[in-house]
Amino acid sequence: MKKDFLGFTIIELLIVIAVMATLITMSVAVFVNLNHNQALERTTAQVVALMQATRSKAQTSKADAQYGVHLQTDRIIAFVGTTYETTAPDNIILSFDDVSLSATSSTVGGGQNIIFKKISGATDNPGTFNLTLSSLPTIVKMVKIEATGLISVQENVQ
Repeated sequence: MKKDFLGFTIIELLIVIAVMATLITMSVAVFVNLNHNQALERTTAQVVALMQATRSKAQTSKADAQYGVHLQTDRIIAFVGTTYETTAPDNIILSFDDVSLSATSSTVGGGQNIIFKKISGATDNPGTFNLTLSSLPTIVKMVKIEATGLISVQENVQ
């Protein structure tokens, strides 16, 4: 006698559930990684934009002054003049929470300040600094400042 089964066995259902769970887990991991990458991309773009705007002010000799940026691990500060003063009212502060900035006196020539010269926009402090995700330090963006003052970004530098 032949029995006709109309339905799924428990084994088939468990296999389908296991496959679905695996796919969902992989999707979540990809989404989280993408979210982290976008946070670093966004912060890097903001840092570069602030530095370029600061260089542009120096090139136009706005207020007949030089302009610079001060680098800290959790922020970058644009300032007027050749020295950074923490209490200056004209300082523009860009803070970041999930990203860490690393710069040393050997990476950015002369320390943590980059001063752009009037008219040329050049700097005596060329060098590089890294931006990394605090939660995923293997993803790194290197910001490079040329002696001419030009700013570029290199992706995923180790």
